[in-house]
Amino acid sequence: MSDKKLYKENEEKLSKKKSTKTQIDSEDNRVVRFQRFIENNRKLVVSISIGIVAVTILFFIIKSWAEKKSEENVKMASVALNRILEYYNKSDFMKSLYGDSTKLIRGQKVIGLIAIIDEYGGTAQADIAKLYAGNCYLGLQKTHEAINYFDEAAGADSKIVQMGANAGLGAANEMAGNYKKAAEEYEKAAELSDNDDVKFRYLYFSGLCFEKIGDKKTAEQKFRQIVNQSMYSEYANFAKIELTRLGTIIE
Repeated sequence: MSDKKLYKENEEKLSKKKSTKTQIDSEDNRVVRFQRFIENNRKLVVSISIGIVAVTILFFIIKSWAEKKSEENVKMASVALNRILEYYNKSDFMKSLYGDSTKLIRGQKVIGLIAIIDEYGGTAQADIAKLYAGNCYLGLQKTHEAINYFDEAAGADSKIVQMGANAGLGAANEMAGNYKKAAEEYEKAAELSDNDDVKFRYLYFSGLCFEKIGDKKTAEQKFRQIVNQSMYSEYANFAKIELTRLGTIIE
């Protein structure tokens, strides 16, 4: 082998070694840089980790607290509502609405429906209180206030409360002379009722309101529906009387 050829081979070997060393050095540098970054930012990384854990723990603490608070509110709202029913059942509308500050039960004042609505909003008991409050204002012949509370109660989750609210809106609007609106609300109440007697009662009231606005055709339809679907009910007899008065033939 010539000296020239041998020199060339040695030069190539040296070149490969340099390339390999450069590559190793490069990889080593990356590892070193990464380790240096972790070391320099250890406090930041730890802080972020602790922060995430703290937020997670806080979330569960708040969730647990909210659930317990909700349970407490339901219990307290139920107690308050049961206490005020004594006045509601006696038609003492003012005390039903505003409570009885002169009476203490277990060291607690008897709060009224309005306070129950304000303090325990979001509970089923507060929705019932809205319905009762509407009835109280209706009993006091304050139709505007009654309509406001019935409107709020109509947004309840309970189908029964919704039905009562629609019936209340029918009664309040009828009292105010808004017969068309009253008829529509009575119809809604009838649709929500699972009890036939209740359903036909509201249909009957709806028919009367349609008659008052001069819509005798719709009134007749309501009365005839009652007769056809509930031949022997109390409201079927009332409906027959109305059909006779309207001059229609009862088949």
